[in-house]
Amino acid sequence: MTPCAHSQTSSSKPLTDDEKRQILVQLIELDQLRKDVVAYQTFIERDAANDRREMQLHQQELAIKEKELELKEQKLTMAVERAEMYKALYEAVTKKGCGISGFFKKLFTLWRYKC
Repeated sequence: MTPCAHSQTSSSKPLTDDEKRQILVQLIELDQLRKDVVAYQTFIERDAANDRREMQLHQQELAIKEKELELKEQKLTMAVERAEMYKALYEAVTKKGCGISGFFKKLFTLWRYKC
């Protein structure tokens, strides 16, 4: 006898109370398992969304750090250029042989760059 034929013949007679309880327990377990699956799917979706947000935040943090590094490099470059400019101006002012008017002219130039 095939399982389908057996189930058809057994379904023609009424179920006993134990069989009814057993089927009810199985249905309750099945319902609980379905709820667990839905809850687990919800958890997975939320976890994936959190992972995506964390990845975006991490990428933004990296971009900010790269920009910060770039700005620090620019600041360093500007400081080096400024130091070279002051050194050149100092050397130009302290050179011998320009006379008093050349000295005041260079001193004015130095003052202008400082301001």
